[in-house]
Amino acid sequence: MHDERAALRVIALGVPGAGKTTYLAALHHEVKSDPFPGVSVSLAQVAKAAELDRIHGQAADPGQGWPAATRTGQGLREFTFRLVVEATRVTWRGRMVGSRHPVLSLTYLDYAGEFIPDADLYAEEAEEFDEQLKAAHALLGIIDGHQLLMYMLGSGREEVFLANLARIVGRLKGAAQPVHFLVTKWDLFAGRFTFAEVCEALLSTPAETGFAAFVANRSARRRLFGRTLLGRVRLIPVSGYGGIAFLDGDMTVQRDPAGRRTQENVIVPLAAAVADIADHFLQIATVPGNPEEIEADRQAAVEFGKAANSGAELRVGPSGVNVIALAIFTAVLAMPKLGRLIAVPGMALGRSARRQYRRVRARRLAGVRTVEGAAFYLADLVAAEMDAFDSRFPGSKLTYEPPRR
Repeated sequence: MHDERAALRVIALGVPGAGKTTYLAALHHEVKSDPFPGVSVSLAQVAKAAELDRIHGQAADPGQGWPAATRTGQGLREFTFRLVVEATRVTWRGRMVGSRHPVLSLTYLDYAGEFIPDADLYAEEAEEFDEQLKAAHALLGIIDGHQLLMYMLGSGREEVFLANLARIVGRLKGAAQPVHFLVTKWDLFAGRFTFAEVCEALLSTPAETGFAAFVANRSARRRLFGRTLLGRVRLIPVSGYGGIAFLDGDMTVQRDPAGRRTQENVIVPLAAAVADIADHFLQIATVPGNPEEIEADRQAAVEFGKAANSGAELRVGPSGVNVIALAIFTAVLAMPKLGRLIAVPGMALGRSARRQYRRVRARRLAGVRTVEGAAFYLADLVAAEMDAFDSRFPGSKLTYEPPRR
């Protein structure tokens, strides 16, 4: 029986052919190489793993056509990735001891792309989707990179892209969760547009799409109040099958039989989901509510402040309690908070957590002995992954201030 401490759910929105399922296939293939040292990432469902392997095999073979888009008859499909920290250490007796610590699971909900342009034709499925949307911890808006590129090149197909973008944003408007927009097929942009130019193009789309207003609403609340109940907005360029496709003279994507597959940022959306769900958790925990909630938040902050006595401090909470950012991150994975996530009992905190934190900081993976220590370790890896991504794509955390009239 698996016992993940946090069960996170991410739902993807995108039009047919945008690349939702092929991205998941690329992610499934990528995690087999253990991108996080000491962390096993695997798909929980055996049949789904076989399906994604088949899709990846087809997508990665330039001699075949692209995989077919998900159709409505397949319904909503769940792909659950389990993250387990696997630690090995040598005891004082010289014995090799291994341990496995299930830290979290991340479930992606994939659905037929027709829900976006034709939701009115699939009322029953759309109603189920809306319920799943409310229960998700983060949302993934899939932007078809080919359509976006055609829009930026002025190919005469602008209306199709703008209409699809407006539909995606329209579905996200009422959500408070972190929102990540994935630009698929990023390899097609090489030598044509920079990431900064793509960000500018999206924020400059006509008001009817709602994209700039959506970003402005969230960034304004962070700027004015410092704390917000709304999650972060990111733009993440992703390429799972670069090098084996190119843009032809008629602006269609063709396969290159002589090409060699490349990829970029495939693991980043998974890391970003965990990181920004944690950030959203922090925002919720530090916005004052009723007196009972404030006191519960203060006590939680104090406990994890005890668990981390070194590193850069961050003053949060209605009482200005000093809390280590990494400890807050781990709190999302390892302790009860506002009833949102699976957690360990509060009695496991305090002195024990402090020892575990110090041990992991000093010995890294070899210092992991408990699920709390595993959560500290995983949190550090995720933070490092996001730091590296943010250094390559500094404008990823979208902000926008509309011009004053």
